[in-house]
Amino acid sequence: MKNKIKFVYFDAGGVMFRWKELIKILAKKYKVDFKKLFQVYSKLEESALRGHSTTDELWHNIRREMNIPSERDFDFSMESVKGFIPIKETHYLIKKVSRKYPVGILSNAHSGIIKLAVKHGHIPRHDFSVVIESCMIGLIKPEKEIYEHARKYAGVPHKNILFIDDMDINIIAAQKLGWQGIVFDTENPTKSINEIIKKLD
Repeated sequence: MKNKIKFVYFDAGGVMFRWKELIKILAKKYKVDFKKLFQVYSKLEESALRGHSTTDELWHNIRREMNIPSERDFDFSMESVKGFIPIKETHYLIKKVSRKYPVGILSNAHSGIIKLAVKHGHIPRHDFSVVIESCMIGLIKPEKEIYEHARKYAGVPHKNILFIDDMDINIIAAQKLGWQGIVFDTENPTKSINEIIKKLD
């Protein structure tokens, strides 16, 4: 007998919206190599994801390493959100799923980004049961402790949680604790959504 799902967590970036286009926009704007910029971004962002530095401090460090000139009044948080592309299929799915299950967000996120993403329509305006942002608790996926934290706030056993994330390493970490998981294909959301619906039927 399969374990009944009683709570569904969605990741934000890569599931509710595409975010890598932001790097493409910045690479084009400053005439730097996309792959190099992406590597530097990925290397430096952990401090911001843990809430140890601001999003603007992250940009300052990226700019310094990439030799990108500074700009007056450049708001990296706002520029980030402008580069996001909502995955509307997921937004519709969340509305549908929430009629039957409590739904939460479990995301590695910089301070203020989730709020801005909601404001600009990249995350659906929804009364999520739980919103867990890595920057608020100093823990990041795929660390075991963030899933323990999320389970506590979901209020159900590990085995009764379904987690949707675009990174297999994050899903594998959750499954080790007994969670159920689906790796979301950002480039083929319809395929992943059909898989999620089948899992929840």
